[in-house]
Amino acid sequence: MVSSGLAERVSVAPERLMTHLGLALALLVALVWTALDAWAGSPRVEERTPWRGWALAFLGAVFFQSLLGALVAGNDAGLVYTDWPLMNGSLVPAEYAGRNLWGTIAHSQGAVQLHHRLAAYAVFIAAIVISVMAARSRRMPAQARVLAFVLTGVVTLQAAMGVWTLMAGVPVTLGVLHQAGAAVLLAVVTAFAWRVRRP
Repeated sequence: MVSSGLAERVSVAPERLMTHLGLALALLVALVWTALDAWAGSPRVEERTPWRGWALAFLGAVFFQSLLGALVAGNDAGLVYTDWPLMNGSLVPAEYAGRNLWGTIAHSQGAVQLHHRLAAYAVFIAAIVISVMAARSRRMPAQARVLAFVLTGVVTLQAAMGVWTLMAGVPVTLGVLHQAGAAVLLAVVTAFAWRVRRP
């Protein structure tokens, strides 16, 4: 990853930064899950509820959103289109397309920022749906219900921090807080996915 910033550019290749961050976040998820297992002990029977699949899908969505954030950071895409909710007055930025498909997905500043925004909206809506469904669920354990509300609160704070960071021109302090918030959110969602699997 470091060597990619020593040839023809002075910054790290965004896709390599994304891979590096992805491995670190996968390790974080594994550590949180293992720590919860060690703390609580193995259950005799895991709970077979629809929440198992939904919670893991939400965990995957938050993980994917974090990877999109790495592409934004790797492309310095937070330094362009610093208005919200539009992007320079448009829903889709004028400079969306790159040289090719991969250039658009991984290297276009407009595209990676738009993708990160769209995924953030999806995660925010999904978190609200999870909270509402958790409040109405009689089969969900009380601790999981509390975690559902906590994760919605963290998602809301993370989204607000993302908008603030963008509109402020990505000062280092806010950028670091936003990245740290992603790790905290991933840990909370991991705890939620772990808890709904236990009776």
